Amino acid sequence: MKKIHLLIVEDHAAVRTALEIRLRAAQTIGQVAAVHTLEAGLHYVRKQQPDVVLLGCKGGRSETLYTLAETVQEMVKGKTAVIIVASYADEVERETLLQAGALRYLLKTINTPQLIAEIEAAVRKNRPMRMRFSEYAVFQAQFLGLDGIQPAP
Repeated sequence: MKKIHLLIVEDHAAVRTALEIRLRAAQTIGQVAAVHTLEAGLHYVRKQQPDVVLLGCKGGRSETLYTLAETVQEMVKGKTAVIIVASYADEVERETLLQAGALRYLLKTINTPQLIAEIEAAVRKNRPMRMRFSEYAVFQAQFLGLDGIQPAP
C-alpha cells in the first residue's frame, strides 16, 4: 500500500501542530501538509491532490456551515477523501457535511490510533474497487441486453 498523502486544514495553530506531530509518526502516512484556511486548503487540494483531508470545524449553522459544505463538495470532486474533525458534536452540521461528501465526522478528542485507523479506512473506501472479470462480464451482458439471448442450436 502506498503511503497516504494527508492535508490538515485547521485554523487553530496549536491543534494544527498537535495533529501534524501525531500523524507524522504514523507508518502508513507518508506526507503531511497543514494549512490554516479553507481557501488555502482548497488550493492545496487542487494542486497537490492529497489522499485525505482532515478538515477542522468550529461549529455554527450560519454561512460558515454553507461555505464548509461547498468546500467539502469541491474537495471530493478530485477524489480526495474528507474527514471532518469537530470540537463538539452537532447533528445538523454532521448531516450537512456528510451529505456534502465527507466520509467521516469525528470529534477532536479522538485518540491517535483511532484517528489513523479512520484515515486509512477513508483511503480504502475512496479508492475505486476493481471488478472481477466475472462481475464485469455479467454487467456487460446486462448492459448490452445479451443476458436473455439463447445460444444457437
